[in-house]
Order: sequence, then C-alpha cells, then structure tokens
Amino acid sequence: LLYGDYARELMIEEGFKAYKLHCIYNSLDYDTQVEVRKSLKETNIFKEKFGNDYPVLCYVGRIQKSKKLDILIEAMSILSERFKKPVNLVIVGKEAEETGLEMLVEKCNLSNNVWFYGQCYNEEELGSIFYNSNLCVSPGNVGLTAIHSLTYGCPLITHDKFENQGPEFESITPGITGYFFEENNINDLALKINEWLEIHPINNDIIRNDCYKIIDERYNPHYQIELLKRLLK
Repeated sequence: LLYGDYARELMIEEGFKAYKLHCIYNSLDYDTQVEVRKSLKETNIFKEKFGNDYPVLCYVGRIQKSKKLDILIEAMSILSERFKKPVNLVIVGKEAEETGLEMLVEKCNLSNNVWFYGQCYNEEELGSIFYNSNLCVSPGNVGLTAIHSLTYGCPLITHDKFENQGPEFESITPGITGYFFEENNINDLALKINEWLEIHPINNDIIRNDCYKIIDERYNPHYQIELLKRLLK
C-alpha cells in the first residue's frame, strides 16, 4: 500500500510486480471538514485585517526552516516591485524553531502585508482562511497541507523536485488545482504566483470544485476503506 502513484512507478521500475502495488493515498478528518466546507462563505476577514483588496496567500503548517517561508516572503517583494502585484500573506502555525521570518518581513517592508496568525486547530477558522485565500503556498516540501488546502477549495503552489516532496504533491494538477515552481528559485515562485493570479484573479466555484474533486475522489478515508475491502476479498 503506497501513498501515491509516483512511489508506485518508482517501485515498478525497480522490478516490483505492479499488481501487488496499490495506492491508498492519504487523508485527514474528511467528514468533519466536508461539514465545515458546506458552511463556508466569502468574508471580509482579510480586508479588515490588511485594509486593502490585494490577493491573499496563505501558509498553514509548522513554521521551520525546512518549509522555506523566507523564499515566499522574498517572492512577495518581487511580485510588488517587478510585477506591480502586491499581495498579502497569512502564516498560520506554531514556530517550531527560530526562523528569523519577522525580521525578514521588516527588512522587506512587508510588515503591513504579513499576518503571523499563530497556531490554530479550529477547523472553522482554518476553513475560512483557506476558503478566502487566493492561493496556499508551500515553498518547501508539502505534505498534508495540500490535502487540507484543496479540501477547502484553495489551490496550492509548491516546488517541482518530486523526489524531495511529500507524496501529497500528487493532488496538484498544474493549472487546475495549483502550480509547481522550480525548487528554491525565488524568481520562478514569484512568476508562478503572478501567472496564477493573472489567470484567476478570484477563486470561483469552478476552481473550488476542481480542488474538491481530487479530495472527494481519492484523498479521504472512504476511498481508503473501499480499497482495503477490495484487497481483503
């Protein structure tokens, strides 16, 4: 039982028998999150916080150096200066180690555009953040954050070095549920964010439904249970 097709293909290349390899994917508290999803609506949460109508990026997860949030903050500067596309950023999570992000935000003159939200485990709050954001961005390795984001209709951008990625990267279909940027390339990250926002200035029901679709089809415990039942027969 494997987390994804990428691993399955690698094992087939190494000589494992394909019929013995099955993708069970991964899941979160799907049923609870779907109930929360039904109640979500667009709000003024970010307009009230930032005092502007700029597009909003979010990151939800552990705050540590391996997540490379410094790259995202520097990409925000490029978006504002080169692409004339200022954006806001909401960072949700607990700082697991000293990252220097707040100093970097001040250095880049982005203090009014970055919200260090803190840790949060309330699904209603998290659902609202994802739902009202334009994009979730995970510059380092992405894991269950991808599933969380797509569950609430928020497309996601992460890096393209799949051998370094968490298996949940497979939930992203470029141009449909997000984008991949060249790993560690700040300019390419800014380019991909700008490209997405140019094509999709708002998240409409088409985008959200595309995000829901992959989760509802694969990344949930009901799919996993049915797979186990088939294999046990």
